[in-house]
Amino acid sequence: MRQRLVDAEVQLLTGAGTLFRRLIHFFREIIDHPSPKHRAFPAMLRSCFWGLRRVLTEQPRDLRYHGMKLRCYPWSSVARRIATFGTLPDYREMSFLKDYLRRDDCAIDVGANIGAYSLLARSLVGDAGRIDAFEVDQRARLSLVESTLMNRLTNLHVHPRAVGATSRVLEGDSSRQDELIHVRMDRLHWGKLNGMNVVRLDEALDERDYALLRVSLNGYEPLALRGATRWLRKGNPPVLMIDMQTSSKRYGVSLGQFLDELKALDYQTAVYAPEHRALCFTAKPWLSSGCTLIAIHQQAIPMVRNRLLGVDEGIDVSPSAESKPIHSGVAPL
Repeated sequence: MRQRLVDAEVQLLTGAGTLFRRLIHFFREIIDHPSPKHRAFPAMLRSCFWGLRRVLTEQPRDLRYHGMKLRCYPWSSVARRIATFGTLPDYREMSFLKDYLRRDDCAIDVGANIGAYSLLARSLVGDAGRIDAFEVDQRARLSLVESTLMNRLTNLHVHPRAVGATSRVLEGDSSRQDELIHVRMDRLHWGKLNGMNVVRLDEALDERDYALLRVSLNGYEPLALRGATRWLRKGNPPVLMIDMQTSSKRYGVSLGQFLDELKALDYQTAVYAPEHRALCFTAKPWLSSGCTLIAIHQQAIPMVRNRLLGVDEGIDVSPSAESKPIHSGVAPL
């Protein structure tokens, strides 16, 4: 009996500690959001309202999103961030997309979730461009499909496939946790994954000149990129956006190994400073305040720089000479 009380007390304290850390992260995220238009108190109210919706209803809400509508369910953490922070919840990363992508471009979004990046990219590339979105989570993928149909987007292609270093059909018992461990287990059970296609990107898609590849797979990004090495050796696509929020060590790839692989493919790592429209090249991108690594193929750096500054469109939007430094120890392009 006494042991049960001790165990219950430990669980209570652990739960309280977890809740406290989440609250700290919640307040810090809202206070430190980098958007110049961000206002902390209204954002906090919007986030609380969205949390209340999650308790009261399971019905989706269609939010205005870059000239379109995005289907947002209360269970989605991405939807909560959009409801809280507006149409650029990941301000630095999405600002890079807005400054870099052009009409008629083609882009790939691996780990698209409900489509926040896919729809933003589609709004930038227009009707003549193309977006290929990969999402293995059924609930998130269906939300993205609903948004695609609602906006009548014929050039946003949603692929219900997992992306890996090799193409194969997933087989085996439900206890096997191999290269698809990055699938969130609270939404997809291994029994449902049996028979699912795992594909290499450079085999699943026709080769064309892609402008950008974004990968967000909860630490599985290095192995997914190994499935595109036939293209990457050619510098296609010239720009990679890689989510670094989750460590890849559990898949046997350290951050140092991953950066060495990118370097061997002639990609240089950087972070983006939207207030200066500048790339800050650094060998230690994890020291940046952002969580997304940008990798630029060496031969494409002048082209990317011109796009970011609007030179390719005849518009000079370079920052004034009075602008403050971006990050100490990180040199802008």
